Amino acid sequence: AAGLNSHGLRYSSQWAGQFELVGVDLMLDSELNVWLMEMNASPSLATEEAAGTPGPERDLPTKRAMLRDMLRLADVLPE
Repeated sequence: AAGLNSHGLRYSSQWAGQFELVGVDLMLDSELNVWLMEMNASPSLATEEAAGTPGPERDLPTKRAMLRDMLRLADVLPE
């Protein structure tokens, strides 16, 4: 995914300097149609195990990768 630099926005004065993390739950049906299940304004970044959810050993790598990608898109981390 391209960061802000690839769109000609090289300096923080050229963009708002802020971003928001939003959780989106999508589902694919048998015909590969995408269905929006829900959106969360403040998705959980917790990794503790809860009933019916993946354990921390599966949840932590997924959330780390998501945060890394988000920060790269905002050009906070180098690509």
